[in-house]
Amino acid sequence: MKKSLFIFLFGLISSFSVLAQETVVKGSVKDAVTDEAIPDVTIAIEGTELKEQTDGFGQFVFKSAVPFGEQMLKISKSGFLPKRYPIVVNEGQTLNIQDMTLEVDKGSQSDLFTITLSDDELNDDTGGSDNISGLLSSSKDVFQRTAAFEFSSSFFRVRGLDSDNGTVLINGIEMNKFDTGRPQWSNWGGLNDVVRNQEFTSGLKPSTYNFGGVLGSTNIITRASSYREGGRITYSSSNRSYTNRLMASYASGLMEDGWAYTIMAGRRWGNEGYQDATLYDSNSFFASVEKKINEKHSINFTSIYAPNRRGKSSANTQEVYDLKGIKYNEYWGYLDGEKKNSRIKEVEEPILMLNHFWDISDKTSLNTNIGYQFGKIGNSRLDYPGGANPSPAYYQDLPSYALGDPDGPDYGAAYVAEQNFINNGQIDWDRIFDANLTNNISGNYAAYSLYEDRTDDKQWTFNSILTSEINENIILNASLNYKKLKSENFAEIIDLLGSTNGVLNVDSFSNSPFDENNPDAVAFEGD
Repeated sequence: MKKSLFIFLFGLISSFSVLAQETVVKGSVKDAVTDEAIPDVTIAIEGTELKEQTDGFGQFVFKSAVPFGEQMLKISKSGFLPKRYPIVVNEGQTLNIQDMTLEVDKGSQSDLFTITLSDDELNDDTGGSDNISGLLSSSKDVFQRTAAFEFSSSFFRVRGLDSDNGTVLINGIEMNKFDTGRPQWSNWGGLNDVVRNQEFTSGLKPSTYNFGGVLGSTNIITRASSYREGGRITYSSSNRSYTNRLMASYASGLMEDGWAYTIMAGRRWGNEGYQDATLYDSNSFFASVEKKINEKHSINFTSIYAPNRRGKSSANTQEVYDLKGIKYNEYWGYLDGEKKNSRIKEVEEPILMLNHFWDISDKTSLNTNIGYQFGKIGNSRLDYPGGANPSPAYYQDLPSYALGDPDGPDYGAAYVAEQNFINNGQIDWDRIFDANLTNNISGNYAAYSLYEDRTDDKQWTFNSILTSEINENIILNASLNYKKLKSENFAEIIDLLGSTNGVLNVDSFSNSPFDENNPDAVAFEGD
């Protein structure tokens, strides 16, 4: 009787142990050459309808029950050669298949492309580039990846095309600007850890989200459930655009109650980068919250706020480089013993978006998104309606101007200009303030002022994207898009530089009034 009771209890305990153990199949996929994690790889179990995708860290977990016994895993992604892995699934055990690899499909290398994510845009008013910052490049070609990182889009462009020929999206919402057609990368600058999960489509190939451009499309995925659980703190030091960078992020992963959240904060700063007086001051904040309602519906809210200020660097001629070196920047001068840059770019455009994901069936899904972006972009510069051009590199003040005199080269004037430029060659803020103070006494308007070219935008975006796999050879994508933009463009006085009489609202070159209906208008700070 005791033996029977013992056998019964042993069998009962064993049964509970088996029931308590969960059968789990998980793993990771990485690039066979670079050893980097590959996101959005499809993991399928052949002979079943079970499929999962890797997250931003290349990890996957099968959430549905996997059949026991010998199975075949198929891993695949566009641009890579697919692979098959035999596995054995045992009941009540965890099968952890780490570091499966995929190799690049060499046959697709005719469609190689480069995506550059730069904090620094080419600027129309300088005719050149601002500070060259770090880049995030994605390409299957070693040369293109290296060229994109080392030279950036300022000096190297695929097929000579600018970035307005490529489309950038976040969760399916297009981020390219209406006026320039280019994305404003600094709107999410400093958030490297949460914008790594991206889907690339090269050239004019079909995209799940939109038609894209001739340089392809990039969709940045910020779903909270797509981030691997855990935290990260990163510190970096550089001598390019900024001196220091500090980032901290944390992701909860998908929790048992169906909620997931990811947060991140970052800061980049420096008194100057590689070129003189190129200050950098940037803060970045990110939050994404997702609620998985059931197996078919999920809602995600994302907010991005990345205000940044940076001092610009000038585009210089060879003559200027020969006299002052490659670090020279004409936009600054000493004021009260400190370097003051006259050209500051300030970007402050928060992004809010709400996304609904509906898995209608195993082969059909609907993604509906609404986004709102608002804020300002400002570029400051000196105006001189009542004074001489304050630029220290003004062409008439350089040696070449005297040497190119139609009556013959004036070597004496060229030597004086050369020595003056070498020994000084920066904005004379003291002279500018003195000119305005003198005009105050005489009752005249300001000879100089500091103003900002402003663009204030408010944009609503709505789209709904349907994806349906009709059969193994046909995939249908349909999209409905709507945008509404209100853009205000103007110049605003930010500093009268010692003047109390205001500045006459006229063009400094032609002396014609900006407002023909009010030709004698006087502007003060804030106007």
